[in-house]
Order: sequence, then structure tokens, then C-alpha cells
Amino acid sequence: MSNVVDVVLETVRSVSTLETDAEIRLDARLFGDEDLGIDSIGALEMLTILERELSLEIDDDELSFERLVTVQDVIDLVNELIAASATAVD
Repeated sequence: MSNVVDVVLETVRSVSTLETDAEIRLDARLFGDEDLGIDSIGALEMLTILERELSLEIDDDELSFERLVTVQDVIDLVNELIAASATAVD
């Protein structure tokens, strides 16, 4: 597993309602009571942690409940931001 996936999974686990040792599926839904049970405060905390841990800046316009539905959506967003920042440096 890549570092990004590990960081996202650890971060999601820390803000979710899951047991500490529960497995997190990449298709697990972030919000609501169905899967991970993350609320709006948990979502903000998750994004703040990811920004700090991965040295990213996540703009508000990139965030929406429609875009970030599953754990995989968060991983995809983080990978896009990393790729964009690498391109900006080149």
C-alpha cells in the first residue's frame, strides 16, 4: 500500500465511528450511518489532518459531499493534489 493510502486510511479511521481494529474498505461511504459515520466536523478534521500530514492545501472549491463520497474518493483527491503540486514545481 502506498503512503497516501496508509495516511488516508489512518486518518479516516481516526475520525470515523469504527472500532480501532476494524477494516476500512475503499468503497466505504464516508458520511451517514451506513458505513463510517463521519459527520461534518469529522470531515473538517479529516481534511485538516490530511493537509498537515501530506503537506497539501485543499481548497474549499474542491470539496463537496458529492465529490467525496467514499474513502477511494479521498485517496483520488489527495493523489490529484499531489500530482498538481508536482507539476507546478516542474
